[in-house]
Amino acid sequence: MKKIKVLLAMMLVSAVCYSQDSLYTKEQLESTGKLSLTTIYLNQVNELVKMLPNVVFTSYNLKNDVPSNRYVNSRRERVAKGTEQYNEEFMRNYKDIVPYADKKDLVDGILYMQGVLNKIRGGAK
Repeated sequence: MKKIKVLLAMMLVSAVCYSQDSLYTKEQLESTGKLSLTTIYLNQVNELVKMLPNVVFTSYNLKNDVPSNRYVNSRRERVAKGTEQYNEEFMRNYKDIVPYADKKDLVDGILYMQGVLNKIRGGAK
């Protein structure tokens, strides 16, 4: 069971890394199958959920202004663990539901999420 979780986590990380490097156009997405669109969309949601707890911090103040002690570290670990559990549950349940969405709505959702993620990363002003 532990090996399966590790393998799943590695696959999820590689998929998220793939989605981070890709900027999609509407034409590219419209020519993509619904199962691939589902994977792209779920990976974007996963990435967003991972980013949200730290969106109020810059990399500077997260490293320099947030104290590093047992209390703060345990709280951050709890948030990370909860985020991971949420993402696992979300992926497990929605991978079978999202393909029922209209392809146009999936494409629009991916483009919207792409914009949100770029804005959070600071790529869009």
